[in-house]
This record gives sequence, C-alpha cells and structure tokens, in this order.
Amino acid sequence: MIAACVLLLSALAFYFRFFTSDKNEFEIMKSVATGQCNVTMDKEKIVLRSGKNSYCDYTIAGDLGLTLRILPDSIFSASKKGDEINLDLKSGTALFTTIKKKISLKVRSKVEDISSELLGTTLVLIADPHYKKYQIIVLEGAIRVEPSDSTKPKVDVLTGYSVLKDETSQTASQEIEVVKTSSDEFTKYQTLSEDSKRTLNENFTHHNETTNSLITSDALDNSHTLVPIYRITLKNKKVYSGTIEETDRFYLLVDKEGNKIEIEKENIIELEIVQP
Repeated sequence: MIAACVLLLSALAFYFRFFTSDKNEFEIMKSVATGQCNVTMDKEKIVLRSGKNSYCDYTIAGDLGLTLRILPDSIFSASKKGDEINLDLKSGTALFTTIKKKISLKVRSKVEDISSELLGTTLVLIADPHYKKYQIIVLEGAIRVEPSDSTKPKVDVLTGYSVLKDETSQTASQEIEVVKTSSDEFTKYQTLSEDSKRTLNENFTHHNETTNSLITSDALDNSHTLVPIYRITLKNKKVYSGTIEETDRFYLLVDKEGNKIEIEKENIIELEIVQP
C-alpha cells in the first residue's frame, strides 16, 4: 500500500513538473517559410531569424497571440516577464498583429531606442543597424511612445503615422520623431500584412507567386532606398522635399538639385517621409 502511494505521488509530481514547468509562453501553431527561417525557444522567449532572400510567416499562440511576417535578414524576438511582453527587432523588417488573451497584459515593442506600449495594434518594425535608421509604422490601432527626453510626456501615435530615429542625424540628442507615413509606404506594408494573414488563414503550405512578387519587389525597393526622402510643409503653405539633417533648432534640407535650405522647426506644420 505504501509503495503504491509513493508510486502515485511520484507520478503526480512528474505530471505537474512536465505539464506546468515545461510549458512555453510562446507556441508556434503554424509556419510558412521560404528559404532559411530559424527558431530558438525557451520557456519565456522565442527568437526568429530569417536568412538572406528568406521570409517567414508565423501564427504564435500564448497569452499574446501573434500573426507575424519577417522579411529577409531579420532577427525578431518575443519575451515574457510577469505580466509584460516585449517584442524586439534587432535587424530587418517585421510586420505583426497582436491579440491579447489577458486584459492585464502589457505589451511593448522595441526597435533600438524606440520603445512603445501597444494599444491593440498592427505594426511594422524596421531596423537598419548598418545605416543606423530605425522606424515603427502604425498600420492599425495606436502606440504610446516614450520620447528621448524623459521629462517630456508620452506621445500617442495613431494609424497612418510613424516613429523614426536616425542616428546619422547631426543633432546631438538624435531625438525620436513622429511623422506622417507616406501613402505609398503605408499601402505597401498594409498589403504585405494582409497577404501574411491570408497565407496563414488559408492553410497554405508554401508562399505563392503573389507573396513572392510582393516581397521581391519590396527588397528591390529597399536596396535603392538607403536615405529617406522627406516632405516638409510650412505654415506659409510652402512645401520642400529632400534629404534632411537635424539640429536643435532647424532642419537642413538638401533637394534633388543639391540646394541646401535651412528650415526652422517652429515654422513646420507637417514632416512626412516619402518614397524617393
């Protein structure tokens, strides 16, 4: 009898250890990959990597559900600590939609020094460590961003806007900026995001020609778009386009003819990133 009780207790201990301690916070329910897509996972973290010319779609389950697409040469991770989940992009481009299973869960996304709290959102994260340019695009919902200056209030960034940080800027503070996303860029990433959801929802086992052409054309665009072009609208209704360098007081804009124009920040009503 005693031996039977000991055996039963041992079995119960094994059951609870196996089914509670070893449960991962993130579980891949479905994946569709082209090329090299690697996954490393432990109890509280998942890291997803795509190789050159590789792209991957994932449905991830847990307290936070994710529909995720990573484009070529990307490193994306999700980690959980207590009631907080962090979504971090080290390099490349990631598009995702989040679904919170717990109301108390706080979700944050991070690209370099750009940190934001998600408010039920579809986002694009872009990180180019080589050119030191980082961006979050809000495709749906909103995010709450912490400014570079901790004394300033947090900023809510809505659908159709982006958060940028350009570490090649001449300004000493290299402040995080909120700009309107160009219609071309917004449409491009919205199309990629919807295509990712369709790929996962329709039980595809591989990427079709539509997806391949979308991502191939995006890679070609990005290979030629190393320096972003901005459109600046002033209070007097004048509009300028070109590359910019930032100082504390003004932007130095260089247009396509090579003309340099100093634009005082206080005279600007809209700063928009556009496709070259």
